[in-house]
Amino acid sequence: MTFTIFSLVLIVAIAFSVGKGAYNGYRRGSFKTFVCLLSVVFSLVMGCLISRAISSSIGNAVLSVLEENESFVDLFNSVDRFKTIMGAVMTMAVSPIIMALIFLIWQLICHIVMSIVYKKVLNDDGKTKERSAENDTWYKRNNKQIGAVVGGINGFLITVILFSPLIGTLKTTDSIINIAYSDVSEQQEEQVDADDEAEKNELSNGLDIVSDYANDFAGTVIYYCGGKAVYDMSARTEIDGHTVMLSREIKEVSNIAKDIVEVAPAVSDLNNFSGEDVEKLEHICETIDDSYFLSLVSSSLVSSASRHWAVGSDFMGIACPDFNASISAFTNSIFSVLAATTPDTVGEDLTTIVRVCGIIMDSGILETYGDYEAMMAVMEDGSFLDALISELEKNPRTVPLIDSLHLLAMNSLMSTIKFDGYDVEEYQDLMEDITEQFNRMNGQSHEKKVETLANYTVEYLQDYGVDIPVEVAKVIADAMITEIPNSDGYITTEQMQEFFEKYGQVN
Repeated sequence: MTFTIFSLVLIVAIAFSVGKGAYNGYRRGSFKTFVCLLSVVFSLVMGCLISRAISSSIGNAVLSVLEENESFVDLFNSVDRFKTIMGAVMTMAVSPIIMALIFLIWQLICHIVMSIVYKKVLNDDGKTKERSAENDTWYKRNNKQIGAVVGGINGFLITVILFSPLIGTLKTTDSIINIAYSDVSEQQEEQVDADDEAEKNELSNGLDIVSDYANDFAGTVIYYCGGKAVYDMSARTEIDGHTVMLSREIKEVSNIAKDIVEVAPAVSDLNNFSGEDVEKLEHICETIDDSYFLSLVSSSLVSSASRHWAVGSDFMGIACPDFNASISAFTNSIFSVLAATTPDTVGEDLTTIVRVCGIIMDSGILETYGDYEAMMAVMEDGSFLDALISELEKNPRTVPLIDSLHLLAMNSLMSTIKFDGYDVEEYQDLMEDITEQFNRMNGQSHEKKVETLANYTVEYLQDYGVDIPVEVAKVIADAMITEIPNSDGYITTEQMQEFFEKYGQVN
């Protein structure tokens, strides 16, 4: 904490308010001072309630103007629920100031009402018209002293309420500055050209001033002696039935800011992923799940970006992440799942995807692009596909991605199977062999069909000079059973041929 001129202003304000409150309390007595204290609490509650409605209206009016501004059109069109997000931010930022103004108005109203009531109920000497002679009790003897204490508390509370918007805003701004200027950001700033050094120093000096006032001694005392509670009461809003509090959201963001900055390069290129990146992303997902506002923002950005990237277009100038072409079919399916994510599901969805990416990264399959034998060697390890499918099955919304594994396996196979040198009759024999075995399994369970068909498919393909692991053959067999339409469990050779040719041009 630092001692600035702001501290002096606050100390003078507190001293004046507490002193005046104590003097009025001593003069009025405890009863009237207690009533004044209740009026302050009442005015605070009314200020918080009314300020949210007014702030929300102001935010909507500002957003309506921005919607007509060409610079913001892309944001409104590209980001889902952008208006809801910005409206919430504006409401939380403006509401404390509106609260302080409404508080003063209600205090004036209460003062007028109490003055009228006192004149009707009390005599000029401060005694009730119908009150009998006073009993000599401790309370009666110390009535003025109690009034002075309550009046002092009342004066301090008024100071806290009136200064809480300023102090709370300074604290919030300082938190945002600390997020922006994390250790990682400072490392990146070292790369700035010397020509920008002066501008950077000027900005840094300005931010240091904000930080000094945010950590001001007297301001910090007020903040933690009731100012934070008052600020949090007003700097909040309701979204989809969830209470969102500005200071809490800033705190949640600060908890993950460094991880976000550090992991950002790896997100754009899966080849750069490491085990540490996976852990950081999981921590980010957990934090997002703990905050509805972060969930709303994340789901809006993730769904909007995924929807654009799924069709190959940029999202707000950001190109689709450059994933390895060998798993492009799988990553495209991921975009289709994330395009439908919501605030209630985004944390779980992102956690699943992050873990799946970790499994893919650990498997080494990204380094096998173009090398069929190396790719098959990875897939031959049953733990890779088993772990992948097991993780996808944990989340009902990612179960459809298992179908994309069929596509991944088939594309891997068809990229190698060209049937060069085979005449049409030989190729037809292969299709007939696999079809015959498929129909022979009619009546068996799905698991049994997959196992049996996979073993025979490996044998049939070996006869044609193509070796594939049994684990890959199981994925292909599962795709056959799932995708090929059948009548009473039987299919035709033509249907089997169409299934294979769907994944690549057979030569």
